[in-house]
Amino acid sequence: MRFLLFLTLALLSSQSSWSQTDDGTSNSVEAYAMLSPDGQTLTFICDSKREEQEGNTYSLNNPASSPEWNNDKASITKVVFTPSFSEARPTSTRSWFEGMTMLSNIEGMENLNTSEVITMSYMFCNCQSLKSIDLEFLDTHNTLQMNNMFQYCTALERIDLSHFDTTNNSSFFRMFQGCANLHYLDFTSVTFNSISDSRYLLYDCTGLDTLTLSPSMENISNTACTGVGSKESPCMMVIHKDFNIGTDTSGDYFKWKSGFFYTSVTNTTIFAESTTMEPGATALLSVLLNNDTTKIYNGYQMDIHLAEGLSIASDDNGYCIQPSERYSNKDMTLAATKLENNIYRLIGYSLSNATITGTEGPIFTIKIQADSIMDEGTLSCSINNITLSTTNGASIHLEEMEFNISITEPFAMGDVNHDREVDVNDVMLAVNFILGYPTPVFFFENADIDGSNIIGIADVMGIVGIILNG
Repeated sequence: MRFLLFLTLALLSSQSSWSQTDDGTSNSVEAYAMLSPDGQTLTFICDSKREEQEGNTYSLNNPASSPEWNNDKASITKVVFTPSFSEARPTSTRSWFEGMTMLSNIEGMENLNTSEVITMSYMFCNCQSLKSIDLEFLDTHNTLQMNNMFQYCTALERIDLSHFDTTNNSSFFRMFQGCANLHYLDFTSVTFNSISDSRYLLYDCTGLDTLTLSPSMENISNTACTGVGSKESPCMMVIHKDFNIGTDTSGDYFKWKSGFFYTSVTNTTIFAESTTMEPGATALLSVLLNNDTTKIYNGYQMDIHLAEGLSIASDDNGYCIQPSERYSNKDMTLAATKLENNIYRLIGYSLSNATITGTEGPIFTIKIQADSIMDEGTLSCSINNITLSTTNGASIHLEEMEFNISITEPFAMGDVNHDREVDVNDVMLAVNFILGYPTPVFFFENADIDGSNIIGIADVMGIVGIILNG
């Protein structure tokens, strides 16, 4: 009943939209699609120039029908949403790209306003050449049906559902069926409370390596994961520790909703310890892994986003990144590259299959460099796109983690213990350092008064001079 009500309203609105101006006169502005003369580009436009277009043009479909351009879709390789189309308010994207097997590129998704769309059924169905789909700008809060939305997108490798609002959605029927190259799905932010039909949601997603579950997925259809994993090669399931999977465990795998999975991950996290540094200085940043005891990890990949003014320090050997002692042997290689401004991708791997030992602690440290001119304050940084590999060939994807780096005013020369005062304690620390006594808190750069890179009696007297001169 709810869908029929929305359908009636959508049909009425689709007939009246853009038909009149405020004074009641005719308005020729309309939303439509245009196929280029060569049949390869489908462009979505909202203007008053439809009659002037050279290619075939088509009206938008309503929720009860398929689009007019379906008969001319065979050669379409590219779809473009022009800025003008941002003014359009379609009520349906049903089957818009269904069966466009040659489609490999969609541009301008930010210009597609779907705030009034009630059905996205079959929207990308059988788009066999699409490797990625940008869903960031899709407004789904009014969408009631998403069944078969990505069915048989056989080239699709990864899709981000974090922006999906499924509060009103009722159908995920065969939503990802046949997405054989889809390796990772994260349903964490997706609400399943209103989903009445999730049958065959992931049917034959045979390439799925990792499935992250939403807490609201406990009662989905018993056929939702049919075809996911196998006894020989189960999929990795990532769940919240309180999630009740109610599984039938057998050996190294368990069966859930007709799929085969590895034992669930409950408490694996990667995070960085917040730190403090001065402008122009460097600081060591520890990245830690806390993990459960059921998995043995042998590699990782992640993107480190640093705030403006910060960078990873480098020397003649490359970026200053050092693996920790948590490896079963010392043969761990760390490789890093700068992707764009302040974003670094880091990969840790071992050619001799070294593994990470223990359940908590640092896995590597990074030397962070601050610009010489920076304001005091706290800078927000993050680690995301985190993937861990296990010795059984599975991949685990973790949530983004944020950390802070605080910029403080420089410590004065002579402030050897960084307590913001130069006093006799700093003199004694310098003397103890020269004599070889333990100095648990000692900042060399603040004790090296004469800049000789050697702490000696000249530095001790220099600190005394700073105290006496106020």
